[in-house]
Amino acid sequence: MDIIHIGLGTGGRQWLHMVRDHLECRSIACVDPEPSALEWVQAHFPTLKTACYKSLAEALKHIQADAVIIASPPALHATQAIEALEAGLGVMIEKPFAPSLAEGVRIVETARRTKRPVMVAQKSRFMRCERMLRQLVHAGQVGTITHVSCIDQQARPATDNGLAQTDYAQLLDTGTQHFDSLRSILGVQPVRVIARCGKAPWSPYRHGSTTEALLEMEHTIHVQYYGSLTSNRSTHSWWIEGEKGVLWADRRVWWRKRGWRFFLPMRWHKIPPGEAHTFPYAGATSLLKQLRAAVVEGTRPETHADDTLWTLAMVEAARLSDKAGKAIRIAEVFAAAGVPHTALASAIIG
Repeated sequence: MDIIHIGLGTGGRQWLHMVRDHLECRSIACVDPEPSALEWVQAHFPTLKTACYKSLAEALKHIQADAVIIASPPALHATQAIEALEAGLGVMIEKPFAPSLAEGVRIVETARRTKRPVMVAQKSRFMRCERMLRQLVHAGQVGTITHVSCIDQQARPATDNGLAQTDYAQLLDTGTQHFDSLRSILGVQPVRVIARCGKAPWSPYRHGSTTEALLEMEHTIHVQYYGSLTSNRSTHSWWIEGEKGVLWADRRVWWRKRGWRFFLPMRWHKIPPGEAHTFPYAGATSLLKQLRAAVVEGTRPETHADDTLWTLAMVEAARLSDKAGKAIRIAEVFAAAGVPHTALASAIIG
């Protein structure tokens, strides 16, 4: 599968390395309007020295490709994805795959009309810890789930990403990832969101470098969420409590059966070949395999854009809740994006 890379910041450069290590994929061109980004590619990937362009339209005048990987700033995702789809290319987009739910719907509608696949690069779904949590929950390890908490604290310098000048940076970056993971691990959709976003006094970020949220999911599962880009150290944990006991995950997964005094470590499940990587490369092999299968064989990828509209709706509901100071129902968000009812949303999203 021949791939064009759009956007050559930190994430885009990582994808160049990941594709180079994947035997069934090949990078054939790069697109970025910044000359310095193209110069970096020419210096580090000599085979692409003559295949660097300032726009996708320019690139397509000279080469033929099967797919694009979009890792540009989120505000550009919808325009670039639609352009690639209209050109007959398969698309994989870094999170968030669109700046708003309405633009996400536009991408999905274009994908259906052009009959080309669109998927989102949600690497977390394929990371070892989250894979295992999902498998255990879906197998009924904890039984009926009542409460979940997800805490993510990061010491993220504002100088190493383009989020510092963006409101709701935490939601748009790691928050999107965690909301998607909640849906994947629990196997349910969101119902209502209430959120409060803030900014630490010492933070160089704009409003929204921290997010506190209460999420109501289907089957009356309640989730407490806290995320920060400006903590003193980086930590991440899950707590999933149900009738049979508790699953707790930090760097590995622990289990405490109801009535037990202590947690016991769970034995790691087997993972697919090529996925024994650490962040930020964990999950990339599975994503590239699914992109290739979607483009070549027409297989529906796990992180297809239709499904990810639910994640976008959660992020949008959290922003609206922070601004309005009240809980926001997911059905309201779909309605505002032109999807008039949750049942209809399910039909549209597939």
